[in-house]
Amino acid sequence: DTAPVQKAVASTAVKHVQTEAASTALANAARKGMESLRGADPPAAAQGLVTKTALRSSQPGHNPGGPGGAGAGSKDATGPSESPSSGSFAFRVGVQLLFGLLYYILIVSKYPALKDVQPNPAAVELQKEN
Repeated sequence: DTAPVQKAVASTAVKHVQTEAASTALANAARKGMESLRGADPPAAAQGLVTKTALRSSQPGHNPGGPGGAGAGSKDATGPSESPSSGSFAFRVGVQLLFGLLYYILIVSKYPALKDVQPNPAAVELQKEN
């Protein structure tokens, strides 16, 4: 009789699919910054993600099928005229400029200037190889 074997295989397959779906949900949650789901076991995290999504979609003013909404292919309901990453690009550029300024002040300005310094013979030999 193969019924118990088929049932066990089906149960294992369902658990595998649930675990894969939960892992994907955890990865998506981590990308979206849902720190409360980290450390939870995958099925509980997936249930938490489903609950949060259901609560978010039941809020007034949520229109997943409207222009600029989640149903229109947008990752974030920021509106039809605003790109979801427009603020993050300016932030990244600002952080890069701040880092460059700090690097210059703290490191580059401390190096001595190279004035009338001749390369050593080993450096000259190395340059001749190319």
